Amino acid sequence: MGHRMARRFDELGMVVFAGCLQPEAKGALELKSICSKRLHIVPMDITNDEQVRKAVEYVEANLPPRERGLYCLVNNAGILAYTDFELMTFRMCEEIINVNLTGTIRVTKHFLPLICRSPGRIVTITSIHARSLYPRTSLYTATKYAQEGFFSSLRYELQEKGVLLSNVEPGNFSRTTDIMQWTQRHLDEMWNNLSPEEQESKSHLFEKTKETVNRAIRAKSSESEQEANYKYLLPDVEDAVLAEEPQWRYISAPLSLKIVMGLLLRLPEKWSFALSKKMVT
Repeated sequence: MGHRMARRFDELGMVVFAGCLQPEAKGALELKSICSKRLHIVPMDITNDEQVRKAVEYVEANLPPRERGLYCLVNNAGILAYTDFELMTFRMCEEIINVNLTGTIRVTKHFLPLICRSPGRIVTITSIHARSLYPRTSLYTATKYAQEGFFSSLRYELQEKGVLLSNVEPGNFSRTTDIMQWTQRHLDEMWNNLSPEEQESKSHLFEKTKETVNRAIRAKSSESEQEANYKYLLPDVEDAVLAEEPQWRYISAPLSLKIVMGLLLRLPEKWSFALSKKMVT
């Protein structure tokens, strides 16, 4: 997702600083090779305070001439645990919170002076999970709810400074990106953390997680299907970044999903939960 956004803004002639957890990995090297020299690969682990500080220093030192500050910060990093909460280790819980919430807040905190100097804007990629409930995504959903609350409140704090904030809520990208692979990598950790008694009583939950995650990874969308999904996301992100008066919230999904979401948000919570559960089980 970040790869596609970086390419798009490079195509539009913007100077792009692409924060990468693994700057020597295939994705980062590919991005560097296909984009213009305006694109900078910036090493950044958003859970590491020192790395984020160094990233800010690099960006400030490499701003285009006559630019007072940073025009836009796009928060995109995120991981998903698609499993029952009772199967997760606490280390997994901490990692999700550290990336999705604390890491996003850390990046925003450190880049904020550069944003205010412009003044610029902050665009955060959240999720439709930020306002709707789905089984087996409790920690992910909690962090997305928290992101919505944090940036909605921050919008009012920064209004007088002329800083604009938008949240973009993508629809189902589980087959478009590699987001399900994090859960797959932690299957052994979840299982080995259970006692023999728990393994016996919770094996059906574990097998359900394993089956669902592996099926989603095997059924990854074709290139044409991925492009169709990005046709909902990229124009919304582009509008949030470039529009004179961007929306506060974008739902980057097909009309059918927007209608379903609208209905779920208006139904009594017990009803919306039952329908959500039926759709994903």
